[in-house]
Amino acid sequence: MGDFTLVCLIPFLHIAGTMPLRILAAADLHLGRVSSGLPGDALTLSTIAAWDKMVEWAITNQVDAISLSGDVVDKDNGYYESTGPLQRGFTRLGEADIHVFLVAGNHDYRVLPSLIGSQYQHVHLLGRNGTWEVYPFTRKEETVQFLGWSYPSQYVPTSPLPLPGTMALDPNSPVVGLLHGDLENIGSYYCPVGHNELVGVGVGTWILGHIHMPGEWYLPGTSIHYPGSLQAMSAKEPGAHGFLLLTFDKGNKTVQKIPFSTVRYQSLDVDITGAERQENVWELLTKTIADDTRGWLPELDGVTHLSYDLRLIGEHPQEALVLKWAGDSQREMFVPVRPGTNAFVRSVRSDIGPVVNMEELARDPSPAGALASMILAIREKRSSPLLRQLETQWVTQQGLLRTSGVYQPLLETPVDNSPDAIRKNLLRECTRLLNALLSQVEKKN
Repeated sequence: MGDFTLVCLIPFLHIAGTMPLRILAAADLHLGRVSSGLPGDALTLSTIAAWDKMVEWAITNQVDAISLSGDVVDKDNGYYESTGPLQRGFTRLGEADIHVFLVAGNHDYRVLPSLIGSQYQHVHLLGRNGTWEVYPFTRKEETVQFLGWSYPSQYVPTSPLPLPGTMALDPNSPVVGLLHGDLENIGSYYCPVGHNELVGVGVGTWILGHIHMPGEWYLPGTSIHYPGSLQAMSAKEPGAHGFLLLTFDKGNKTVQKIPFSTVRYQSLDVDITGAERQENVWELLTKTIADDTRGWLPELDGVTHLSYDLRLIGEHPQEALVLKWAGDSQREMFVPVRPGTNAFVRSVRSDIGPVVNMEELARDPSPAGALASMILAIREKRSSPLLRQLETQWVTQQGLLRTSGVYQPLLETPVDNSPDAIRKNLLRECTRLLNALLSQVEKKN
């Protein structure tokens, strides 16, 4: 059972002494959305179902408080259908004496104040109207100060930090800061903040929202965490998703990741070199998926749908035919991974290379030769003037996209501009272009 077993045992490990104060920290619930591109009953894969399940988990495991770092409700899909489930969850948490601390993000800045109002004494919307607010919470002889700031409007192009000088934080009690912001993305329309701004303001733990991929940074005097979206909602959110469990015990803090999403999206390369028939492709796809899942089966507790985006790689003289075979197999493939967990193929794309002598072609002073030379350099992890130029241009164009007003609403997942990611993208594009050039040559001949 992995993390879940450890967490369920926590209440029994402190019987002899004072129980620690425990906080479930989540973000970006986007109530109203449904995980996309999946077969089956969509209701069981919705963010509302994930919220209901998280409320049940919090009650069963007797946490003391829940923190939500913005975008609890989805702007496009959830205002009306989410009201009932959200308030029903608040009511259940109140009956279990679990407090809720939350801030508004760019999706729910308008709806959260009206949904919460003053009817829930245990639900605390912090930082209304873009004003920092602190709330000391005491339970089990431990006090944690919740500090939060909520969006006053949909777009916030400047940082709300540093804290105002009148903000009174008790240096003797830990502080958990809640903020919906875009970390280290200057020019963002969604509360851009830097690591340096979050350090040194007396906040020992920051729980951020807005970026749907989990992330964490441990810096002098503070730790910064993106729990990520509670439920994986699209293939742009690969890997494990869930929430964090913060434990405060006599000055000690622990942060534990709890995988919780019923959906997991993965990307996988399948080498089809040598596949001569459709059944060979079927065998390669199923075997590659089975081999991939074998290494992280413990992470699949609670996952019902494992969605794969496959990239066909290798060399083959008939790329179009292999892609058709894979597409036909995709529609029929539903691989049982473990009881209750099935894998299926959401999409298949091709980066299949032509069956050519790359070294020989690279010596040809033609566009195809230049592409072959580039492909070899990337494969062999070498550099070249042209490759360095393309890498620089890739980063520049990504930066222009991220600061474009048209692109801003899409920036809820980070862009990977690591050297490996850039070269992987360049390899894909070079291979695609080389295939197109060689196909044109074959048609002329």
